[in-house]
Amino acid sequence: NLYFWTWNTREVADMLVWMREYNATAPEDRKLSFYGFDMQFARVAMDTVVAYLRGIDNAAADFADGQYLCYRTYQDQLTQQTLPYTTATPATVDRCHKGILAVHEMLEQRGAELSARSGGRDYEVALRAARVVVQNEHVRGTLVSREASALRDKYMAENIEWMADVAEPGEKIVLWAHNAHVSRWEFFMGNDLTDRFGDSY
Repeated sequence: NLYFWTWNTREVADMLVWMREYNATAPEDRKLSFYGFDMQFARVAMDTVVAYLRGIDNAAADFADGQYLCYRTYQDQLTQQTLPYTTATPATVDRCHKGILAVHEMLEQRGAELSARSGGRDYEVALRAARVVVQNEHVRGTLVSREASALRDKYMAENIEWMADVAEPGEKIVLWAHNAHVSRWEFFMGNDLTDRFGDSY
């Protein structure tokens, strides 16, 4: 859901088809997974949170949908109909920011209950999606492009750490990103991952 041309290629399609065919006969402990870790766009993350809650608690789903409504106006900036978040008034930014945090905090506070209803795996994915919305709003609201770029790399590294620690603990990860992002230069994702994983990165 990054909308970049690099995903709409024969090579990526071939890889996904191969992975699906491999998984059809692979033992459970050898199956492959495919994740995104960038947080540039929040539309699908918001939809994921609401859909998760809709399946187990309609009131909570309505709450999340309502809290996200403010930010949906600015969600992806893919078309002229979607306004840049930097054009929002301070009062609007404050309202959107508080709404996004409220959803994430609600999921955290009700973690044991929601996890028991849905299963731990589904809960953790929904919680991470809510976190991605928080990350996205923070970056979109950062006015200095250099600072926004560094924040994006910081959050991408955080999401990869989540994959390693929560989603796929103990598994190897093949990481695909732009050369600058995977580098160990200061302020880039690879530098944060080196701090976290050392020689294992």
